[in-house]
Amino acid sequence: MKIAAVIPAYNSAQFLPECLDSVLSQTYPVAEIIVVDDGSQDSTREVVESYPAPVRYLWRPNGGVSAARNMGIRESTCPWVAILDADDQWEPHKIERQVEAIAVDPLAAFCYTGCVRVYPDGTRVPGLAVPAGKLWPRLRYGNPVNFSSVLMRRDLLLATGGFDEKLKACEDWEFACRMIRAFPIVAVEEPLVVYRVHYDSLSYDLDAMLGAMGPLLEKGPLKNLTGMERWWWRRRCLSAEIYRCALRAREMRLPWKTWALCLRSIATWPFPFFMPYRYKSLLIYTLQPKFPGGRARDA
Repeated sequence: MKIAAVIPAYNSAQFLPECLDSVLSQTYPVAEIIVVDDGSQDSTREVVESYPAPVRYLWRPNGGVSAARNMGIRESTCPWVAILDADDQWEPHKIERQVEAIAVDPLAAFCYTGCVRVYPDGTRVPGLAVPAGKLWPRLRYGNPVNFSSVLMRRDLLLATGGFDEKLKACEDWEFACRMIRAFPIVAVEEPLVVYRVHYDSLSYDLDAMLGAMGPLLEKGPLKNLTGMERWWWRRRCLSAEIYRCALRAREMRLPWKTWALCLRSIATWPFPFFMPYRYKSLLIYTLQPKFPGGRARDA
């Protein structure tokens, strides 16, 4: 298997050396490493061009992560493409483990792994990947696939249209829904990606994430559903995403926003058999609005 790594980068010069070194250190060598500079204003170009082949540098005007990924995929020449964000890293055996998994299921077109989340204070939280057989319908109400872990067949990826450049957030989620409907997938449950959590990233812009849910649901989780089934899946999807935003608000130590989002999640879908821990969270945040370990900040 010849594999290209596609790395979209925007003002990521400080993280790129560790990112690129992790790709170059793979026990299963990567044939191409394509860094797509999405209109950076820092020293991204200088960092990338300091590396010899197989590292390649491409530039494009700022258009978002989906446009940068699509450009890198189109420019690659390998039949397989692995996605990696510029501030993340791969463990040394990441690609090797995925090649082994695909060898067991040669029809697979999409492979993902678990990841280790690294928080700004240095805390590392490893997480196993959701088994491939349980990804659907779990994918309908949340995206557990970290796309810095994904390895895909390039021809099939392009045949599906690539990443949707019109979506301003949650484009990974929509793309995963498309792929799992169309092609066999496999998972390596081991955490083989190091994912940096940034509280100033789009994933932690809670208003933007919730605002993106309307277009996402129409194209992804709700596609092909009609009538009451579509209505109740919409409500459950929204409730789950609102609760995830509450958990992100707690990570950012925003107590009143955490409480309000928990309450909103329950109001959107109040039935306790769905994500029952929402009720426990609401009770905890009501009784203890200030987080332990110091004074919490709020928006």
